[in-house]
Amino acid sequence: MKRYIIKGLVSWMALVIVVSMAGCGYHLRGSVELPTEMARTHIDGNALQRKLTRELAERLRSNGVEVVKSKQAATAQLRILKMTSDRRTLTTGGKGDVQEYELYTEVVFDLRDSQGVILLEPQHVSVTRYLFFDPLKVRAKAGEMAEMRKKMNSAIVRQMLLRLRHAAPAKEAQ
Repeated sequence: MKRYIIKGLVSWMALVIVVSMAGCGYHLRGSVELPTEMARTHIDGNALQRKLTRELAERLRSNGVEVVKSKQAATAQLRILKMTSDRRTLTTGGKGDVQEYELYTEVVFDLRDSQGVILLEPQHVSVTRYLFFDPLKVRAKAGEMAEMRKKMNSAIVRQMLLRLRHAAPAKEAQ
């Protein structure tokens, strides 16, 4: 008898959690509803932005967008106008040795339809992370920095997708 009561209570609690999360607008990462103009999208970026554009293309595909190589075959063009990725020294020790870095990445992008009409004005997205540096563990910190950069790119792509979700249809953008 107790088993059924506990099972019923757990089921009700799970239902309440799911309904509350859906009611507050919570969604699982991944799927984003993108404008129909992005059905066939060309990503315009340079070789320095390759890691970002590769991840962006994967995420667009997972959201039902066909990423095309040619601008002529595209219904939309996602242009990465600027990407800055660097590190700054935040703190130094008594001997002038670095103790902490600030890593940052900033991307400016816009979205246009096949006729060049702006669907989304230039958008700025950025991510900042902090890295404590130990000069005795240079190799480990280099690996940690590379992993942190990878996660930062993922965060930038998520922000870009959220902004792209609000792109205006071509008729409204004019």
